[in-house]
Order: sequence, then C-alpha cells, then structure tokens
Amino acid sequence: MISRIQASISYQIVTVFAFSILVITASVIWNINDVGYQKRSFENYKISKTTYLNLDELEEISKGIRYYFNSRQSSLNISFPNSPSTSVFNSTEISHMKDVKTIIHYIYALFILTLGILIATIIGYMRNPYAKKRFWQLIIISSSITLILTILVGILMLFAFEQMFLLFHLVSFNNDDWILNPATDYLLMMYPLPFWFSVSVRVGIMIIILSILSLIISIYCNRKLA
Repeated sequence: MISRIQASISYQIVTVFAFSILVITASVIWNINDVGYQKRSFENYKISKTTYLNLDELEEISKGIRYYFNSRQSSLNISFPNSPSTSVFNSTEISHMKDVKTIIHYIYALFILTLGILIATIIGYMRNPYAKKRFWQLIIISSSITLILTILVGILMLFAFEQMFLLFHLVSFNNDDWILNPATDYLLMMYPLPFWFSVSVRVGIMIIILSILSLIISIYCNRKLA
C-alpha cells in the first residue's frame, strides 16, 4: 500500500515537471524554426550593414542553418549564395554549431519524452472523475510553477542578460569554440547579442502565454468536476 502511494506521488511529480518542460521546449523549438522572425530581426538590427549581405541572402543562410539542425548532416556546410565555392562559416563556427545541434536535439528529445508522458497521464487519469480532477490539479500546479519561474527569470534577465548568456555558454559547452570574433565571424555578425535578448524575451512571452492559457483551462475543468 505504501509503495503504491509513493509510486503515485512520484508519478504526479513527474507529470508536473513533464508539463512544465513540455511548455518550455515547445516555445524554444518554435523559435528555433521560425526563419520568418529571423529575417525580420536581420532587418531590425541592420545585419546587412555588418555582413554586406542582403536580406534574401541572409534568409537563405538562416534556412540552411535550420535545415542543418533538423537533418542528419554531420557538419554545417553553407556557402555564400553569390559565391558557391566559398563557405560562410569557418572551422571554429562549424565546430560550435555541431555542439549547438547536439543541444537542440536534446531539446527535441525532451519535448517528445514529456509529450509521451503527458499523453500517458491523460489516458490513465481520464478513467474516473477523481483521477480526472487530480490531473487538472496537477496541470494547475505545473502551470503556476512555470509561470512564476519564467517571470522571475525574465526579471533577472532584464538586469543581467549578458552575464546569464555567458553563464549559459560556460555551462553548456566543454570547449572554447563559442568564443568568436564579432568583427570577422558570421555567426556573431548575423546573430548579435541584442538578437539573442529579443529571442529570449519572445520565448519567455510564449511560455507565459501557454502557462496562463493552460492555467485558465485547468482551473475551469477542475471547477467543473467539483
């Protein structure tokens, strides 16, 4: 009996964290693949002036990066649109992008894993009214935690984004390939720090919106079952 209760509590904790991770990874994945937003950012931050590439060329390169992230291609191989024999990125940038791709695939894996957990939870908890009510209570808890943590991180980001960005790289990568030259390396010229700040804000807003929506829905469903 005790072991069953412990297992049930453990699964509920897993469900709470799984839903939070699902919301976060979904928001990150959406922004990774949103080439349209990247094109607008190239225009907003006047990237053509620093790279001497027009918006169509920048968009084509960004599409090549997205394809690389979503393919089995072993290394990033993108040439200038008007010079097919010349690579856009040097060996250090290519090596760094391989590390970035590994992290992105971990994010994809987390998304699929947590989606599977949530689907299994829905199937299991929808069998009787009490379990169904408990499911919506877990979503309320998860949505609330995600919303509060995102707001706290967002406030911190407003005052120390550069330090947080640096810390992320120090923790995520076990080499120095991410240390690039903003004057010569196209990765930094195309994606400067203000771009990453705007993307982080965008991800945060999406997480907050999804959390609020799920909170409203789960509160409504929970009250309806009362």
